[in-house]
Amino acid sequence: MLEQINANNGGPYINYISKSKYGQPVKSSTIAIFGMICINLYLDTPLLSLLESFTTLDKPVEFVSENFINDAEALITHSLEKVKYDVNADSSIPVLHKNREIISILYYQGIFKLKSAIRVVSQDLNLSKNTVYLHICALEENRSLV
Repeated sequence: MLEQINANNGGPYINYISKSKYGQPVKSSTIAIFGMICINLYLDTPLLSLLESFTTLDKPVEFVSENFINDAEALITHSLEKVKYDVNADSSIPVLHKNREIISILYYQGIFKLKSAIRVVSQDLNLSKNTVYLHICALEENRSLV
């Protein structure tokens, strides 16, 4: 597939028609920029059904929260502030466990995969980097036991 995209002089994509494993006709587009993504449109899908999937006028709309942040540090700070607000508003979490809960939520959101996350979180929560690492190690240990 990648060879076909590279041979295509029109851009980093190819369009083609194929069949699914169930024999249904599929219009596909494969795009290779940083990785590869394939978008498939099943041609036997009724147009009304396809359009209804894009509109939800008869159902309550639940909006998804997205972050359009260009800087990793700003993303870390934004996520940290939101999590801190949620954890501090939750009265069922004891005061002594608030920082641990904040670090836990950020860990499961994948924030600590970003380069400066440990430093930003430790400074904001007035903790040492070692304390943040200790909580992360405990979370990873619990994850490996499950």
